[in-house]
Amino acid sequence: NPMNLLVAKLQIEKLGHHVVTATNGKEAINTWLSEEPEMIFMDIQMPVMDGMEATQEIRKIEKKTGSHVQIVAVTAHALDGDDRGILAAGVDHYLTKPLRKAEIYGQIADACPHDAMPPFAIQEMETAR
Repeated sequence: NPMNLLVAKLQIEKLGHHVVTATNGKEAINTWLSEEPEMIFMDIQMPVMDGMEATQEIRKIEKKTGSHVQIVAVTAHALDGDDRGILAAGVDHYLTKPLRKAEIYGQIADACPHDAMPPFAIQEMETAR
């Protein structure tokens, strides 16, 4: 949903992060290759190639390079057992729709390297003003 994508993008950008979007799984792989993001929020249901297939392709490439990007699956599938298939595709975590700001921020905080500026520092600085 383009509106949900925009809302999530704006919430993440509010923290001071650069966000690049893709509209399908093939585009997601190409964007990952060209942008080298530190984290991916991957929608499971996308046209051309779904998020699980795109994740598997990224993981195949990573095996050759030794790299690893955090991939958080975003899915409407919230039934018992759905998580096993999603996690088996190689994602690190998954969130169910509708996305909540606290969950998005929590995933970003968990993925933040210990020697990096905390992901909420910009927001905290703006609040202090």
